[in-house]
Amino acid sequence: MQNIAKLTPYLLLAIFCQLILTLVPIGIKTVAANIWEIGIARLIFALFFLLPFLRKSTLKNLKKLYLLGVFFSIHWATYAHSVKVSNPSTAVIGLSFYGIILLIYSRIFFKKPIPLPFYLLTLTAFYGTSLTITESIELEGFIWGLVSSAFYAGLPILNIKNSQISAKDRVFYQFFISLIIYIIFGSSFSSFNLTYTDWWILLALGVGGTLIGHGLWLKVTTHLPPVITGGFYYLAIPLSLFYEFAILHNEIIKSKIIGALIIIFSNLGILYFQNKIKPQT
Repeated sequence: MQNIAKLTPYLLLAIFCQLILTLVPIGIKTVAANIWEIGIARLIFALFFLLPFLRKSTLKNLKKLYLLGVFFSIHWATYAHSVKVSNPSTAVIGLSFYGIILLIYSRIFFKKPIPLPFYLLTLTAFYGTSLTITESIELEGFIWGLVSSAFYAGLPILNIKNSQISAKDRVFYQFFISLIIYIIFGSSFSSFNLTYTDWWILLALGVGGTLIGHGLWLKVTTHLPPVITGGFYYLAIPLSLFYEFAILHNEIIKSKIIGALIIIFSNLGILYFQNKIKPQT
């Protein structure tokens, strides 16, 4: 049995990451920049702070780590588009399928058995998610969020398979390859005719959301089992609803609150059963 005391720092770090990362769709919805301008600016800001830590040995890992950048860039572009065409909570709800997709990936790539309680609790989380969806939520935004989740769930798998490579190198390539992809496909759509306030929001997204949030989440996904990281992502739903109410002043109806509580309960159940499982020998 895994010692819960050893996991506690990473569990707390996972909560901290979600508090930061769930602010990202609020910033995306607020800023006037389009999805390509947001991505390019965030990645440039993040890479600027990473450059001092770059080592010569970093360059030799390109062939092993380029897929991190490919998956990350597709996840980002589709997620930002989901936020723009709908609202932050819709995008987060679509992206929350990350958990169940990660369970499937873990089964496929790591041959890990998934006990019945995980399926039941995941279904319970989906039921809670359905309660948070109202008629005003656009189907298009949800679908783009769902596409984003398929690529986002691939990142922990790639990180675990390359865990022998330093976290700094993995973060660098995740961002650097993503920036190249964004420039290739988005430069013609980017004018950066933005206000002073917009640039401050992009800076906050780049340093807070990208460098700190995603950088720490990479560490979390490397040290925690995929089932736990998948379960933790459901916390983004109640957090996004709270941020929408507190920052964007959106009305939060009763069914959304009930759904959020069900999602939290499901996550606590997943953590409980994960701690009860003995590793296979």
